[in-house]
Parts: sequence; C-alpha cells; structure tokens
Amino acid sequence: GDVVLSRVPPNMTFAAYHGDWNSVPKFDDLKPVATGLSRGLDLSVAKRESNFAIRFEGFFEVKQEGRYKFHLGSDDGSIAY
Repeated sequence: GDVVLSRVPPNMTFAAYHGDWNSVPKFDDLKPVATGLSRGLDLSVAKRESNFAIRFEGFFEVKQEGRYKFHLGSDDGSIAY
C-alpha cells in the first residue's frame, strides 16, 4: 500500500538552495539556505514553490525482492545517483 510519510522516521538529509537555474547547479559551489533531516523526498523543505534546488542524501529499505520503478522530474533538470 501507500507509505504515509508522517509515520516514517526521517531518513534523508537535505540541503536546500534558492536561485534561478536553467540546469542542475554545481551544489559544491553553493551555500545552502537550509539543511536538516526530512521524511523522504519532501520538497517543502525548500520553503518556496519555484526557483529552488534540493540535494537529498539517504536510504530506503527494500523489504521485498522485486522490480521497482522510480520516476524523477523537474522543469530545469534532475539527477539521481
């Protein structure tokens, strides 16, 4: 079933950046406006609806073997490692 994030412990660190980019910025050259822990990929940590970037780092636990599909999207570029 669906995961209810309010019941999930924080499992990601984040660094949020404000700016206006046309592609994924070089995060190592930027100073974040906020850092901390989040539950999943919570975009609200950016504290705005546009002109932001977030770098998430963390893990997720796979409790059942199988095939999984992930989707990543944005209007100015996204990268998943």
